[in-house]
Amino acid sequence: MPNLEHVFTHKNLDCAIVNNETHRCGYVGVPKDHPLHGKNYNDVLEDYDISVHGGLTYSSSETSEEYPIYKKDIWWFGYDCAHYNDNLEICTLDFCIQECKNLANNLDEIAVNQRQQKLKNIKPTTTLTHTL
Repeated sequence: MPNLEHVFTHKNLDCAIVNNETHRCGYVGVPKDHPLHGKNYNDVLEDYDISVHGGLTYSSSETSEEYPIYKKDIWWFGYDCAHYNDNLEICTLDFCIQECKNLANNLDEIAVNQRQQKLKNIKPTTTLTHTL
């Protein structure tokens, strides 16, 4: 039975580590206004350079026994430590916390870059003139 092992916030994003008894998985949730909210992790990997252990392997807003974190309008991206040579001794809780932070940094950077790009594309609607 999966165990919600650690929950924290990084870059104002919810993060969670789940221990599945044989391996850990890490998740970072993005809010509804994030540009990747609702996107499939495979599409995200095609369009963005996401750096996390083993790559992204999960995206959803679903919750269940395996994914016991529910927050309204949060879309979760996750990775797992169930790859060749992964085990609980190698992929420690501290390791997984750092990987969640790395993922949160990536997701935050994507949101910041998108906001900056939108601001650059805003055209003034009126011209201000100043007379002396």
